[in-house]
Amino acid sequence: MRAGVLCICTAFLFTAGAARAQQPDQDPIGQSFFAPELVIQHQEAIGLGAEQKEYFKSEIRQAQLKFTELQWKLQDEMEMSNSYLRNWRKCWRRNGKSKGNK
Repeated sequence: MRAGVLCICTAFLFTAGAARAQQPDQDPIGQSFFAPELVIQHQEAIGLGAEQKEYFKSEIRQAQLKFTELQWKLQDEMEMSNSYLRNWRKCWRRNGKSKGNK
């Protein structure tokens, strides 16, 4: 019983953390940087040189690749967590019904 409650609490904390991480308004690190789109849009106004543009493009490409990889990993982990929780619910329901019949 105690292990079941612990699993539910852990699952709740993970899902709450994931939901909180997906809210762009509450990104303290992101608030300290300019969005890449903003830099691209105002590249002439801020005097971005050719070398700086190439560096910026390269960094954006690398970041996009890394974020895509991380997105795939996150999705895999979420699917595993959902599968675990579904199996746990089935087990809990089965055990709960058998205890009620005794």
